[in-house]
Amino acid sequence: MKAGKILAILVGLVVLVIGALIAFILTIDPNSYKGEIQKAVADNTGRELRLDGDLSWTFFPSVGLAIEKAALSEPDGFAKGTTAEIGQAKVSVKLLPLLSGSAEVDGLSLANVVVNLKPADPAKAQEPQTPQPGQAAGAPDLSALQKVNLGSISLTNIQVNLLDAKGATSQQLVLDEATLDGFAPGSASSLHARFHTLGAQQLVATLDAQLQFNDQLTQLGLPRLAATAKLSGEGLAKPVELSFATQGQVDLNAATADLQSLQLDLANMVVKGKASAKALFTDPAASGSLSIEKTDLRGLTERLGIALPQRADNSTLSDFALGFDWQYGEQQASLTNLKGNLDQTQLSGNAKVNLKGAVPDLALTLALDKFDADRYLPPASDKPAAKGQSQADTAAEIEPDLSALRGFKAKANLSLGWLKLSHLVMENLQIKASNDRGQLALAPFSAELYQGKVKLDAQVDARKQPARLAVQKDVSGVQIEPLLKDFMQSDKPLLAGTTSAKANITAIGLTPTSLTESLNGSADFQFRDGAVYGVNIAHELRKAGAILKGQSAPDDDTKKTDFAELSGSATFKDGLMHNPDLLLSSPLLRVTGAGDIDLPKKTLDYAVAAKVVSTLKGQDGKTMDELKGITLPIKITGAFDDPKVRPDMDALLKGKAQEKIDEQKDKLKDKLGEKLGDLFKKKTGN
Repeated sequence: MKAGKILAILVGLVVLVIGALIAFILTIDPNSYKGEIQKAVADNTGRELRLDGDLSWTFFPSVGLAIEKAALSEPDGFAKGTTAEIGQAKVSVKLLPLLSGSAEVDGLSLANVVVNLKPADPAKAQEPQTPQPGQAAGAPDLSALQKVNLGSISLTNIQVNLLDAKGATSQQLVLDEATLDGFAPGSASSLHARFHTLGAQQLVATLDAQLQFNDQLTQLGLPRLAATAKLSGEGLAKPVELSFATQGQVDLNAATADLQSLQLDLANMVVKGKASAKALFTDPAASGSLSIEKTDLRGLTERLGIALPQRADNSTLSDFALGFDWQYGEQQASLTNLKGNLDQTQLSGNAKVNLKGAVPDLALTLALDKFDADRYLPPASDKPAAKGQSQADTAAEIEPDLSALRGFKAKANLSLGWLKLSHLVMENLQIKASNDRGQLALAPFSAELYQGKVKLDAQVDARKQPARLAVQKDVSGVQIEPLLKDFMQSDKPLLAGTTSAKANITAIGLTPTSLTESLNGSADFQFRDGAVYGVNIAHELRKAGAILKGQSAPDDDTKKTDFAELSGSATFKDGLMHNPDLLLSSPLLRVTGAGDIDLPKKTLDYAVAAKVVSTLKGQDGKTMDELKGITLPIKITGAFDDPKVRPDMDALLKGKAQEKIDEQKDKLKDKLGEKLGDLFKKKTGN
């Protein structure tokens, strides 16, 4: 009972003291100290504090002071008119420590705050502070907070308006709520926040963190740091959602940071990695690694509301993965040990960018095992192509915009084991490329192409629109028949043989139409041991011979002319190719001629002369003895895929008539010679 009485007495005394303390506090009118509070703020911050509302005491759940309707002027470095308007502010202290003569802040809260920020004024920029001994240059000095012990900090409905130079609102951010549960050196605390933006696009984000400061407030541990974000509005067909989580620590004295177990989730894409940084407050440098786990890019774009362009194979973009190490420092960034895949294509390489110059300078090394580019290109049109027109011609042509090439410099070494492009198959590609602010060069490009090789140097000048193209090309040993079949996507052969060619050409524009219409330059070509399809010159010769003899023309179902060599040279002028020295030779025939090819219209106009030079059997096994010596003029005109072959019978008949005349002249000369000889003998008596 005595103990109980003593406890009751003590409790009564405490209540009495607290009551007396509250009664004493109530005798103090906080509004009478407005002037001193405003002066203290001005002296310590250089900013003007306006107190429009009343100051009042609070006693539950703790003793505190409440302020309503306050405003604070712009800080240094911001333009005139920048203000912070405070709807309500409260600060409370723990009651029991007051009994011992000490004050511990139990909580601090701000609500209904509007902050207007104008662009920073460089003239008011503060001079950098000199770091304390042992403190990294530029590191924040938190030593003044070592004696601070806060129960909680709560912010509610804090609106920040970013103003332009004229004072109009350009962006708005609203901090819906933020709570720091406890802050004390050497103790753990947690931070929770939620904010959103206003405008054409809306962002809603959350932050959740566990914090652990050391006693000196020089090291911050992050057992947990997580964030979520949702972006919606203008330009987005569907809201974009992502989440982020990591853990790590920050050392303010050493100016270092280390983040482990970093993970970013964006729709169905998962990115993992780690990062570390140093010299945080001076010249930051960082390194780490990132990996994108296997991702269906089609599903990702669908969930993001992004429409992919039509592709010939819509099963593409279903399997993408990438991983690399990265480094950044001294205005240079690099990716190393880069490995990944896009569908069935495996890739590896390294990349580097230097930001010290006037424009970024990139370097890239990339190797791919195989790539079928046709699967990713738009599908062929279902609409049948017009006669003499390929499927590609039916698609709309858009000149590519290469203006982005003007903004950087680059060098690249690319290797590709197998490539399919425009139905053509190339192997063992080696490409060296460079770009100097819009001047792109491939020097050289080499590849194996249909049992042969191709080597070219190319230059693209993207400083003008449309771009200018120059190509120097060398082809050797290429089988032309399968190449043309693949390119034309037709089983109907046009030309066969082993190809060698050299070309030096220029063009303006990069679409098929602009390329062909502006093509200029020269070329030499040679085909060996092949055939020209669509025309049978031997048959045309037989038909001519039959006509000369008054016989009916023989039938022919083989439209092909074999050759041992087909060669010539060509010049190009605005898409028109002129070939002055066409030569086709075989053991039986010799064909010479000249003509033009209109590349934009895909037509040809040739005049050739065919002559039998052997008495052997022809390619169809029929004897050609009776045709030996006949020269047949032939006109070849029309579309590439349906040429018209017409023997020039008028020229042939004129030629034969002239031969008959010449033959009769020769006979008359011979007879005249004989008569004159006989007459001479009689006169001389011989």
